[in-house]
Amino acid sequence: MVKIQFLNVDLDLESTGDLSPIVEEFGDDVVLMHQETENGVSTASFELAGKQGCADSLFAEYFRLVDSLSDAGRRAWDTCGKRVFDLGFDSGTEPNAIHEVLTQETMQELARVGGSIVVTVYAARPDS
Repeated sequence: MVKIQFLNVDLDLESTGDLSPIVEEFGDDVVLMHQETENGVSTASFELAGKQGCADSLFAEYFRLVDSLSDAGRRAWDTCGKRVFDLGFDSGTEPNAIHEVLTQETMQELARVGGSIVVTVYAARPDS
């Protein structure tokens, strides 16, 4: 039996500006999975450090981090052309379906910070 399950929410940023203020200010609250600048485009990907729970609670933690940014950090955030919150799921055969609800409040906050949503479903691995 391979279970379908919600995994996490990652945050992927892309900007023609410097993302270092965000990386520095998010600090130990996140795991920096990737950061690079290529052809004048900076990218960074994060997941929350040691946080688990429903998607709504993870989004709330990201919103708290964004709201705590300094003026320099907020300017870096505002220059991002992409602010993608990626909901990850493992696929499987059981149960028949799962639901991960994002509340109206979360959706309003998502719009306020200029974010968008992507859903990633990872294929079931035969060894799982």
